[in-house]
Amino acid sequence: MKFFGVVLAIMLASAAAMPKAVSITPAVMRPRSAEKVAAPALESALQIRGGSFVTKELFIQTMSIANMGFGAQFFLVPKMFWEMNFASECTESMQFISRIAGIAILGGNLAFYMGDAEALYPVAMASCLLIAIFGPLRAEMTLPCKAAHKLPCVLLPGLLAMGALAF
Repeated sequence: MKFFGVVLAIMLASAAAMPKAVSITPAVMRPRSAEKVAAPALESALQIRGGSFVTKELFIQTMSIANMGFGAQFFLVPKMFWEMNFASECTESMQFISRIAGIAILGGNLAFYMGDAEALYPVAMASCLLIAIFGPLRAEMTLPCKAAHKLPCVLLPGLLAMGALAF
């Protein structure tokens, strides 16, 4: 585990020290601009009242952070994560593929978090729906699940409802 921490620290330090290059990233991957366009009257009124208006940006950020937490657990502690959620043995093969999946989950959701919310919204909704169906709901039907596994069964439909409100 210390090895992964050292490798991660070296990678982060190297990335921070690299000179900034000209960006040639696609439009959906460009960071959001710091300048906000003046909000329409309805949005301004809702913000004064304390919110209750879900934006696509808020949905994508919330989904990304939740999924990055999941990906970090898969990458850093796959055996513990499996044993908390399922009443079956976690094999070496499962740990191996879980770490790879964790890296992919972290990278993909970092891209969602940093990308353009308007362009990524349909992909985020489809992704959330498919993960809900083929992830926790299918696991509940086919695997011996423990009580901790109820969290994603509640979280993903909640995220889908949030995404629907952002439409």
